[in-house]
Amino acid sequence: MANKNLVLTPTVSFGVTDATTITPTGGKLDIRKGQVIETEDEYIEGSTGTLYMSQGTLYKIVKGSSTDPFGAGDDIPRMDGSGFPYVLTGGTIELGGTGTNHQYQRLRSDNAFYNYKYVKYSGNNTTGTFKNLNQTTVIDSALIITGTPIVDCFTGGTGSAASFYR
Repeated sequence: MANKNLVLTPTVSFGVTDATTITPTGGKLDIRKGQVIETEDEYIEGSTGTLYMSQGTLYKIVKGSSTDPFGAGDDIPRMDGSGFPYVLTGGTIELGGTGTNHQYQRLRSDNAFYNYKYVKYSGNNTTGTFKNLNQTTVIDSALIITGTPIVDCFTGGTGSAASFYR
């Protein structure tokens, strides 16, 4: 994207795989400038690809899970980075799900491949629906909360409170 104000919204759902010969670092969503904003119906599906983000970029994900309050099958971002780690030199990942079909969103952190720069929780949740962190999450610069999301800081439904530290 040539301009940081440009917005790319997918018109179909698709996956990104790490099994590619096009690049030695596998398939990736590489956001160098601008914003990638998914919709509830068109989004990047669960995949083995990875994520690259530069300073000043945004990746907004609105689709969540309607049934799994701990998001185990639908961590966000959906690219798992298992073959090649995320390369996040900047950028904001926004979990912006709203409504009954997308109320549960869990930030991916199931291995050592993630070191987020900025994470933003937005949208609206009601009692019983929420966004949450997954296990140990490293956010390098800022956690931003706007709108009326409910951010759950308990680990995996065990009732054990998670903590924030700097």
